[in-house]
Amino acid sequence: MSTQHIGRLTSIMRYPLKGFPGENLDGAQLAKNCGLPKDRSWAIRNGVVDITPNGKWSPCQAFVRMTRDENLPLYRVHENEAGKHHLIHPDGESIAVAQGPKASRSLRAWFGYNNSQFVRTKDGIGYWDHSDAAISIINLTSVKALSKAAGAPLDPARLRGNLMIETREPWAELSIIGCRLQIGGVELEVLRPIDRCKATSVNPQTGAVDINLPHLLASHYGHIFCGIYARVVRPGRINTGDEICETGVAPDALKDAASISTAPSPQNWPRAMRVVKRVTESDEVESFWLEDPLAQLMAQFTADFAPASYLRLHVESHRGPVSRAYTISGWSADYTRVCISVKREPEPAILSPWLHTSLQKGDTIIASGPFVDPSLEWRAQTHSNQPVLILTGGIGITVAASVLKTLKQAGSTAQIRIGHTARGFDVLALLNEVEAVVGELTNAQSFLYLSARLERLNLDEVTHGLDMANTQVFLCGPLGFMGAMRTDLIMRGCNEQRIHEDIFASPLKTLAKTQSSSQTGPFTVWFCGSSTAAIWTRESGTLLDLADENNLNLPANCRSGACRECLQPVDGPVENLTEPVSPAPRGWAYLCCVAPLAPVKIG
Repeated sequence: MSTQHIGRLTSIMRYPLKGFPGENLDGAQLAKNCGLPKDRSWAIRNGVVDITPNGKWSPCQAFVRMTRDENLPLYRVHENEAGKHHLIHPDGESIAVAQGPKASRSLRAWFGYNNSQFVRTKDGIGYWDHSDAAISIINLTSVKALSKAAGAPLDPARLRGNLMIETREPWAELSIIGCRLQIGGVELEVLRPIDRCKATSVNPQTGAVDINLPHLLASHYGHIFCGIYARVVRPGRINTGDEICETGVAPDALKDAASISTAPSPQNWPRAMRVVKRVTESDEVESFWLEDPLAQLMAQFTADFAPASYLRLHVESHRGPVSRAYTISGWSADYTRVCISVKREPEPAILSPWLHTSLQKGDTIIASGPFVDPSLEWRAQTHSNQPVLILTGGIGITVAASVLKTLKQAGSTAQIRIGHTARGFDVLALLNEVEAVVGELTNAQSFLYLSARLERLNLDEVTHGLDMANTQVFLCGPLGFMGAMRTDLIMRGCNEQRIHEDIFASPLKTLAKTQSSSQTGPFTVWFCGSSTAAIWTRESGTLLDLADENNLNLPANCRSGACRECLQPVDGPVENLTEPVSPAPRGWAYLCCVAPLAPVKIG
């Protein structure tokens, strides 16, 4: 069996009481399918969300945690000589970590929950972030890179990992998802990357929010993951200083990790994709065919390969982290390989020049996806007779290739019109592929306009014979091009709700800043999914804060517009109190970022 050296284990941490400070260990004996002994074996129930009885795993929403109580790092957890733990308040008061009325009275006074009490797990499990997240691994080399992006040193303790490791390159841990690792006498299987929530924004020394870590990750790296989860498959002992080796593939690890309902869906996981083919499309465009290690798990998402689905690439370049989204312009019949076509942009662009000069067949690159705009409800299979109009400029032709392939697979007989504009034949990419698919469709026409021949896209010609009020439109190209096309199409009677724009801007590399609302309210907010109406005022904060006040428990994670968990359709005007990493689709909003400007409906 071949092995590959990954790095070294530098420290071991366990957290006897979930959400509170941990303690260093020199070594530990690990049992199969268990975490570190006593790790997160206790928690403080908040009484708001029911826990699973008999010491079984329960979700974090049931407990006191840093997303709501930011001062938890100021408490101390002490283990006495008898092995019993005590929780010590910042003011010095100490209570035994044990069930009983005395502890409950103190917990109610400290945290404000009426039904607070200590609860304990059984059978070697812990109150981990997810039911399978027994061991969390943090790469200190990645934390150093993240600190550089933040412009300030980040204490790894804010990530609350069990095993701290060091590798030669940052983010090397994302390349071993689905692999087996040997550490000391223990063998682990790596399950998936760790998605980061608001709790990691709390400084472990001060108990105050200082750097919005999910926003930092999303704005600089294009994802909100840092660290990996693993499970023990061969028990044994680990010690600080142990070497870490990859020993092979764990065939069941990815399937099991993807089955956990509380975890992010597999398409969100940044992972290493291998370049299996590279094709020169024009003087400016290269296509890269990528093999996805999660392809077999993605079968449930293949409907979203099209139309206009995309991958995000994540690179730690010599000029810092960079991320960019690229339309999936093609895919293999079994969905194991996808193609992105990349135009080389001039300086100061970083990623596309690097891809053109450095990424070769056999190399790997960290990527996530496929993603699709949640506001796009059109699918070729369910809108088989609806006319389709595709207007693209430059490298925007990748969207035409994606949509046309979907229409071909669906056997569409609808009217399909494609209008594409480019500078000249020397920079024209994917035209032969697009023309080939057009020739196989029964009712499709394409029109090409070259600025080198002083031609402009002629909407009279392209839209001739289309029922514009019933036509689904796809736009992709420069912002000015799409804006002009949208305005003209609406004047021609096109339904604005059926105009889809593909805008793939790089994430804004900023640290999250929050401002107060420009309005005082009161405004009524209807949460349609729960039939709840609530009154918003300036003191309510964001729409997600308002939902929390009303115990609605809506999907949310980072609370900074980075993870897309709280992205919802919103009917009514809103404003951003925190600028999200990427703009929300038209008619949608990140509830954690926005406040209403008038009465609104959500969902």
